[in-house]
Amino acid sequence: MSAAPLLECVGLAKRFGGIQALGGVSLAIGRGEIVGLVGPNGSGKSTLINVLSGLSMPTTGQVWFDGRRVDRATPHVLSHAGIARTHQIPKPFASLSVRDNVAVACMFGRISQSLEQARRSAEEHLEVVGLTSQGDSLPHQINLHERQLLELARALATRPTLLLLDEVLAGLNPAELDEAVSVLQKIHAAGTAIVMVEHVMRAVTGLASRIVVLDRGRKLADGAADAVMNDPAVVQAYLGREHGARG
Repeated sequence: MSAAPLLECVGLAKRFGGIQALGGVSLAIGRGEIVGLVGPNGSGKSTLINVLSGLSMPTTGQVWFDGRRVDRATPHVLSHAGIARTHQIPKPFASLSVRDNVAVACMFGRISQSLEQARRSAEEHLEVVGLTSQGDSLPHQINLHERQLLELARALATRPTLLLLDEVLAGLNPAELDEAVSVLQKIHAAGTAIVMVEHVMRAVTGLASRIVVLDRGRKLADGAADAVMNDPAVVQAYLGREHGARG
């Protein structure tokens, strides 16, 4: 990684009326880094992803991406700059084939392409996520796991340098989880930085070189996976609650 971060948040805050969803979060993401973003429900994880992807404007604070201030940029501007994201609930174009869903993203991503070029590029992205054989299918003809992979392929089609993943592994069985982790490893190996909001801790600790923990809209911990997961404050705020609910 280079010394300058790819993305940097400084004092990022977001309020919804009287509710403070983010309370001054500062965070840096290095080029080619995988960062796990974890925390209990309501800790501000999805709000942070929404702000970083332009879906929500911060109340105060700054976001810098690749040396450029972007905290007031719209989603399409950020997409062209190199930031892509997935959503918890995939919403593909129902009337378009799997291939053409990805082709649309190719056409309007960082490098504009004709429909013919975009369909060829779409095949490359479908191969990365393992959906080549489903290219002619409609979204309702594939299962939830495959729709999540389609969501990932559509994000990749914009050719991002930073990929924001919002619970892309949610609801997967062990075999599907292993497949999805393998796909993320391939994406990372190609040089893409990844920030992943996730509750599947086995995947987070296996993929991320660094873990950031949010609690009540504030950054509670930031560091190597082993150190963070053994931090007493993290155990109390996040793991302790989850383990207690299961126990």
